[in-house]
Amino acid sequence: MVKDEILKNLRAELGKLNVKEVGIDLQPPANFNFGDYSTSIALKLTKILKKKPMEIAEEIKKNFPKNDFVEKIDIVNPGFINFWISKSQLTSQLANFSGNKFTFPEYHLGDSEKVMVEFAHPNTLKLFHIGH
Repeated sequence: MVKDEILKNLRAELGKLNVKEVGIDLQPPANFNFGDYSTSIALKLTKILKKKPMEIAEEIKKNFPKNDFVEKIDIVNPGFINFWISKSQLTSQLANFSGNKFTFPEYHLGDSEKVMVEFAHPNTLKLFHIGH
């Protein structure tokens, strides 16, 4: 998976900084404008490396290996590192999801046939019942 690949590369970068046994929190950010994954590892390393979080984040970004998984890396104050997954990687992950491709059945109803699709959409001010 892409997340595992990013974590592997982050651990390699921490090894180059002589940092071991530090947990890396790589999660999707609350705001999707900040990328697909975000980490605050630079904030955790300030006490260990005796540097500012933005300096640590810049160093990790600069040395992060170039690959086809990550499209862009961005740094946000006070030291968050945001990762954007490449579109080609996302589409290939979706296409190979569970080893199956997404298929939609084809239907031919005729030239003059109409289709009515119903779905439940409850009224927020009343109880849900068969009339909805």
